[in-house]
Amino acid sequence: MSKISIIIVTYNSEALIDECLESIFKYNDIDKDLEVIIVDNMSKNADSMFVSIKQKFGDEIVLIKNNKNGGYGQGNNVGIRIAQSPIIMIMNPDVRIDSKIFNRVYRSFKDESVIMVGFQQFLSNVKRGYSFFTKKSSIANLFLDKMFYFLNVYLQKYMCFTGACFFVRKSAFEKVGLFDENIFLYGEEVDIHNRLQNHFPGSKMIYNKSMRYIHLIDDRIHKEEDGVRQFNSFIYLCKKNHLDIVKECNMRLGYYKALRFKDRLLRKEVTVLDKTIKMIEDYLKDYKVEDSSL
Repeated sequence: MSKISIIIVTYNSEALIDECLESIFKYNDIDKDLEVIIVDNMSKNADSMFVSIKQKFGDEIVLIKNNKNGGYGQGNNVGIRIAQSPIIMIMNPDVRIDSKIFNRVYRSFKDESVIMVGFQQFLSNVKRGYSFFTKKSSIANLFLDKMFYFLNVYLQKYMCFTGACFFVRKSAFEKVGLFDENIFLYGEEVDIHNRLQNHFPGSKMIYNKSMRYIHLIDDRIHKEEDGVRQFNSFIYLCKKNHLDIVKECNMRLGYYKALRFKDRLLRKEVTVLDKTIKMIEDYLKDYKVEDSSL
């Protein structure tokens, strides 16, 4: 049995995956005790990508073609279920490791109360990103996120790790049902943290700021469909957790309006934020009309 299994879900990621894998093997400090599993969610060039991976990295990597694109969580679940290690690392193909971390992380999990380990997200060699964020979107939490980002302090009760790269104890994750496959993309972090904390009170989620990964999203353009998916996941989670949808939507609306105000001051593009705000406002109007007709 290996010590750590890395799960990487790919979707049209052939331009990213080689550097991701190179960083893993360059800084692998547990040798054969590291298992790498790639699950491809029906990429256009999956066959040629898999051939290239085999040529460059041999048979060390487990390659799986998913029989559908069921979303980020569903793809990860396929890999987790066949993983041979007690510790799972969830890793995006646009993430790069730049130091030896695996042995340190494995030692952290020797404490049986530890169920998750997160570490610092950087967007480049010098620019730090958000490694964690508050679980609820509100104007107050927008400022709290900024403050705790500046302090680099993680509060387990109120925050969750960014989902691009983290470690989780497999047995604990299995007990809470792994990723919720009703969430296609976005919102997984809050759901996972809440389920783990509710099921394992007193457990530890460690933030190790002496370790880091690089997430290549600094130049990513936010698209309208990203906002739609985020909002759909948000509404699903509100219903799943029996939350007051109107209250939660108004909090989220205030959050996005504050972001728009900030971006306008900085002369940034706000078209996507405008569309996101209108989408939430339209949903609230329809929801209230539907509710009043019952």
